[in-house]
This record gives sequence, C-alpha cells and structure tokens, in this order.
Amino acid sequence: MKKYLVLLALLVESFSVSAQQAAPQPGAKKVEYFDKDDHLLAMPQGADYRLETEYGDSTSGIQRKYAAAGNLIAVTHYCNLRWKTQHGPTEHYYPSGQLEEVLHFNRGKMEGEILRYHLNGKLQRREQFKKYTSLGGECFDADGKPVAFFPHVLLPQYAGGLTGLAQEIGARTKYPVQAMRAGQQAKVIIDFIVDKKGKVQNAHVREAGYPLLDAEALRVVKSLRRWTAGQHEGTPADIAFALPVTFKLQ
Repeated sequence: MKKYLVLLALLVESFSVSAQQAAPQPGAKKVEYFDKDDHLLAMPQGADYRLETEYGDSTSGIQRKYAAAGNLIAVTHYCNLRWKTQHGPTEHYYPSGQLEEVLHFNRGKMEGEILRYHLNGKLQRREQFKKYTSLGGECFDADGKPVAFFPHVLLPQYAGGLTGLAQEIGARTKYPVQAMRAGQQAKVIIDFIVDKKGKVQNAHVREAGYPLLDAEALRVVKSLRRWTAGQHEGTPADIAFALPVTFKLQ
C-alpha cells in the first residue's frame, strides 16, 4: 500500500535555516536510495526503491520513483522539494507499467480532476477536488459500468481536528531546561505515518533544530493518541504527515 504524503499546511509557517548550502543548478540531477521504511541509504545495496530528482531551480523539481526491480512507480512535480510541496500532476503506475492514477496539486493541496484506472486500463474513477476536499465524481467497475461513488481519499482525523491536535501538542510539549538555559529556539519537523489502525508509526526527525529539542518533539509526536484512520479507495490506508513543533522562548 502506497503512503500518501500530507503536509499539515495550517500549522506550518515559513522559517529560515542558518546553514547555507549551494543551491542546485537548473537541470541538475540527484539519485538517492531508500529502504522500505523510507530511510536514506548510503549505497544501492538493500534499497527498496530509488528517487531520481531533477531540479527546475533552487527549490522546484520533478522526482521519479523506481522500484528495486527498475519499474517506474511514480512521477511527482514539486514547487518546493524541501517541504515536499506538490504542485502540478502526480502520476502513479502499476508494477506492469500501466498508469494507475493521475492527481493534480496546487501548492500542496489536491485540486482539479483526479483520474484513476483499473489494471486493464479502463477508467475506474473521475473526481474533482478543491483543497483536498472532494467535490464528487463518478466510479466504474473493471468492465466500465458505473458503480456507487465513494471518495478517493479520506484523511486521518485527530480528536478536535487540527485545532485539537495543535492544542494537545502544546500541552504535551515540555521545553527542555538545558535548551532553555542555552537560549536554544527551533522549529523541528517530524515525519510520521498514521497507520491503518490510527496509530502513529515510523516517527523521525526530518528537519532538526537542536538535539534536546529534536528529542522532545519526537517524544511528543510518538505520544499522540490514536487517530481515526484514513482511507484510500475505500479501504484503510497508511497516511504520511509532516508536523512542525515550534520551541520559542518568550
């Protein structure tokens, strides 16, 4: 089951990073290898998949994902690669090479028409989205006959919604005393999965700030209560999130 990346945009604010890195040149390419848990590997050996990134400019680009066997899995357009902000079409493919679905995004939010296909190439779904909200559509069986419509994706829900999530993170987070004394402030980004049972899994630091703050942010995310699980194509699914935890001295 593929994992769908969803950035909690309502909780994310822009931030600067002190370390300066050389910006990739337009047309530059990078190849990376990952295991099944999305951990970056130093070598191709043991990789579950590889990502080939082609930069459009210093922030935007296209990523192509390939399985270990070499078949194309997905093609994704980003306006911001660092934040994984999808912008434009995203294509997913069956292992056979048949196009599985075409999604459209507008700066991280699913918008426009979604087309999904059966393995035999016949249209399975046509649906309209605006800001990740379904506006309805139509579904078909493998023979092309209409069937009852159901949404392409339902996102996991936390008790109280995004407001409840933000409040709980604020209540659970304790500013490490040593970091406070050292005057350390940071916005730490934690990646995690809400699995098919609504549990937080595979939480790890994507954007580090300061070791003690990183550890506290990770602890808080791991301690979150169970979510209402998300769905993809009518069945429970693993959904990936990126969540910021901000430490700021008053």
